[in-house]
Amino acid sequence: MIGTAVDGVSPHETNFRFVVLEKKPMEWRHRVTGTWEYRPAAKWRASLQAGYERVHNFDFVYAANRNSFLASAAIELLSW
Repeated sequence: MIGTAVDGVSPHETNFRFVVLEKKPMEWRHRVTGTWEYRPAAKWRASLQAGYERVHNFDFVYAANRNSFLASAAIELLSW
């Protein structure tokens, strides 16, 4: 047969499948962020940002829990 294959050779792989080798727990992520912005004039503004993330079963490992934090401060010049 020309143009077909039955042994998994391209372009028509007939025996392709996924096989589960091991079962891992689901990873759960919970995040919260907040931003405060101050713009007293049209030429510049300042902002602060903070955030928190809690991960359960980090990297799909049972009971591997993590806490992550975010902090950011910026001053932006908008025009000359």
